Amino acid sequence: SQFLSKINLLDEYRGESIPEDQTSLCLQLIFQSNKETLQNKKIENIIEHLQKVLIDNFKATIRK
Repeated sequence: SQFLSKINLLDEYRGESIPEDQTSLCLQLIFQSNKETLQNKKIENIIEHLQKVLIDNFKATIRK
């Protein structure tokens, strides 16, 4: 997305509550625009698309 300016890895976890062949990652996504005020709905749509890409391409499981 043109508005996704930075991704930070906040936490990486492997342990009892996570299957042995998997890793739990906590990411911070920073969205920014110099041209417009970003509305929640626009950011929510971008996040939904990113989640779909992660699921489809990397077989990721999204936990909330």
